[in-house]
Amino acid sequence: MVFLDTCIWIELCGVKAPVTPNEIRQTQLASTLLQKLMQQNEQIVTCNEQLIEIISAVEKIKLKEYNRVAKGNGQPGCGDLKSFRSKVEFSNAKQLCNAVVSDVKHFADVHDCAYSVDEILSKIDLADINDCIYYDYCKNKGIEFYSFDMDISKLGQLGTVHILR
Repeated sequence: MVFLDTCIWIELCGVKAPVTPNEIRQTQLASTLLQKLMQQNEQIVTCNEQLIEIISAVEKIKLKEYNRVAKGNGQPGCGDLKSFRSKVEFSNAKQLCNAVVSDVKHFADVHDCAYSVDEILSKIDLADINDCIYYDYCKNKGIEFYSFDMDISKLGQLGTVHILR
């Protein structure tokens, strides 16, 4: 089984167009990885916590895009997601969230991701909360974990963690 970190799903689902050389490289790495996993008939897994994180990431990316366009047009942007939700453009972000979650569910089976809040709290100085949840889940289930995020390696050196570079 294989678990792809949220940053990889964001690259795979085309939430934003890669512009910088690093973004282009990451998109190519993510695409190559998915192609390899599909050819090898690997089971890809996710969890509801990750789907929620993906939705949140897409909303933030679309808010940044909205603000960039507004600024370019000499208009005020939105300071937060709550105010962005009242804009007509948010309906496009919502549709994209639905499409991205649907795409992830197409490639990955949704599993329960049981975790201990106390275990997560003990590690939040090393990585973000979701990374701690996913790492523990993969560690406990013997699942290969792929990410671009170097913080994952701070959680421990499992043979199942792969940082794509």
